[in-house]
Amino acid sequence: MNEQQVKKIIIREILFFIKAALGYTAFALFLKYYIGEDLTLNNFLQMAIVGFLVIYLVRFVFVTMKQMK
Repeated sequence: MNEQQVKKIIIREILFFIKAALGYTAFALFLKYYIGEDLTLNNFLQMAIVGFLVIYLVRFVFVTMKQMK
């Protein structure tokens, strides 16, 4: 891997992280306003941490399987 490919991968991961954070924020606001769930910073952070772990695990599995082909 050359330096240009590494920079491209880093930028792609940063953009993915930002999009995931925006998605979790939108989901938390949906829970608060439409479902009426009590939303605290603690609840939001717990939901975001679990969500990020699940998304990165699934992403890792798919990327690994794609590279194995």
